[in-house]
Amino acid sequence: MEIKAKIINYIHSLNEKFKTQYLVKEFDLWALGITIVIGGQYFGWNAGLSSGFGSMAIATCLMGSAYVGLILSVSEISSALPFAGGAYGLARCSVGFYPGFLVGCFEAFEYVIYVATSAVSLGTMICELLGLSVTYQPLIWFLFYVSALSIQIIGGRAFWYCNNTMAVVSLLILLIYVFGSCQYINYDKYTPYIITDDTINSTTDKGMFVGGMYEFMKIFPLAAWFYVGVESIPFAADKVDNPKKVIPMGLITCVLTLFSTSLLVYFITCGIPPGVEQTSSTLAVFNSGFSKMFNLTDKQVLVLSLPATYATAFGFIFPYGKLIEALSDSKLLPRILGTKTIGVPPETKDYTRESRLSSHHSNSHISANDEEDKSVKSDEEHRNSIDVKSTPYVAMLIGSGLGYFICLLQYYCPYIGLQLFNICMLSAFFAYISQCAGYLVLQTKFQSIKREFHSPFGIFGAIYSALVFSIGAVSVIYFQTDNHFAIYVFMCMTGLLSCYYYGYASKKQTFSKAEQKILFVAHVITYNGAKRRQSQMKAKKRPSHASVPSNLSYSSTNAINSRKVSIKHNHNLARVVPIASNQLSQSNNESLDSEKFTSEKDLLGTSISTNIPKDFNDDNDSDDEKVDDNIKYKKLNKIEEEPHSSKKLSSPLIIRSFKD
Repeated sequence: MEIKAKIINYIHSLNEKFKTQYLVKEFDLWALGITIVIGGQYFGWNAGLSSGFGSMAIATCLMGSAYVGLILSVSEISSALPFAGGAYGLARCSVGFYPGFLVGCFEAFEYVIYVATSAVSLGTMICELLGLSVTYQPLIWFLFYVSALSIQIIGGRAFWYCNNTMAVVSLLILLIYVFGSCQYINYDKYTPYIITDDTINSTTDKGMFVGGMYEFMKIFPLAAWFYVGVESIPFAADKVDNPKKVIPMGLITCVLTLFSTSLLVYFITCGIPPGVEQTSSTLAVFNSGFSKMFNLTDKQVLVLSLPATYATAFGFIFPYGKLIEALSDSKLLPRILGTKTIGVPPETKDYTRESRLSSHHSNSHISANDEEDKSVKSDEEHRNSIDVKSTPYVAMLIGSGLGYFICLLQYYCPYIGLQLFNICMLSAFFAYISQCAGYLVLQTKFQSIKREFHSPFGIFGAIYSALVFSIGAVSVIYFQTDNHFAIYVFMCMTGLLSCYYYGYASKKQTFSKAEQKILFVAHVITYNGAKRRQSQMKAKKRPSHASVPSNLSYSSTNAINSRKVSIKHNHNLARVVPIASNQLSQSNNESLDSEKFTSEKDLLGTSISTNIPKDFNDDNDSDDEKVDDNIKYKKLNKIEEEPHSSKKLSSPLIIRSFKD
């Protein structure tokens, strides 16, 4: 009876534990990146060995260093603007709303296509392992999507525990392969690209570089298999307690781990039998090493490649679900796609002032002051705001449905299946280049935004990564034997998305709550720069006596230190208050000119080059915001200074600056 009671109590405690929200830590983010990427080190990349050991080695090192530069840049971006919407969020406030929309859509397509490609590889492995006909593959794909979606939609602890387990198991198998295969290395014998012709009993040694520069450019994108997807870790920013510090740590540790394992896998695989030439056409790269280690057949050891292949396809569902949700929340996609399951309450911890005082009474003396109360309250509110809605299940279902359709399309039309990777990588390179461009904007226009991490390579690292990814894009467009199929598909998708954007999305788009909370300050700074340039152009056209006096401009530092700015605003913009209040007070380099913030049309209009959405809807609408390119705006109440100042500012932005 006592044992039964203990079992019941244990089950009850587990049940209560799973009812509480899981707070994501650095290890979870590291594991998320490993899960998403690790399968690409098990299969796919080996096709690049058709260009020889040397060419693929150079491609791997170039691509790896570019990803390291990209991730360091993304880490700095996340430490300043931890937006859980991927590259789309930064692109929207740095290069414009239309390019931002395209970046978001192509990044989502990349993830959906990559899941479909990994699912096809998983189906092929299972059929070969079990000796099944290829006609069973659609059923295997369906079972994969059902199982993966079930875990993803449940979310919370179940998702993160499963994800962490798959990451650890997949990485452990990889390390066993690497260190167990060292005893079979013979570079002199296996790294040259040797073609054997059994019919005439002769061999041809083509050395370590095959096909010259053309073949190198052709296989260059295949090196991305080692790393693609690691940039998607910031999609978990809304599930982290302190994203500005935790996200960069998870990104950096993950990309360094993957860069190390990619080099180990590459140089070990190329140095063991059966050699570079035969390895280039192998389904599962690790089979040769495991076969020698355990004295098993290739079919038997194929089972060791299944966990990582499943993990990669499973992991990519998370980012495309979050990205589609972000696009939907900004009304760029139908709102139903942003529907989420109801989240569980946060882990119950006593954040009251009394509990903190009592817990520290024995070893510390805490003064009873208002600042302590505010700090405790702020910590509690922040923790309660994390992951209020658990899982964007509609976005995941729609994305997975599209992925399954792509699998079927590949099944019935194999030619399209052969081109999926090129389409995927062209979309990926487009998103990567936009992220590098966003980082350059962050370093130049958004210098006043505080960040917790600084990339050691700075602007040089972002430019280098953008150049390497540009080479990858050129490779996909001009050096593949697909009759330019990938670029045609990419252009058709761009045309369709453009028609959709200008015909529907541009009239509906708005700032989501996440954008208002995290990115709105960047939009304001972008607007200020555009408005300043616009004013300068007008000043050049006007006679000198009509120019605006320079003494009308004052810095936000002076506004904060010497005066208090009071606020008057209508209720439609009340929710904008928390966006800019604290962040803009830190932007000491930004000036609040009298010609800035003149009306809601100026800030939220498209008459300037920034294309910022214009309208937060009036009383007759729902409290969701709408955007219309030609809508007329009501003037907002003006923001006035304290009576001691004679200067007045009219502004659509709600700004509150207090003395320190």
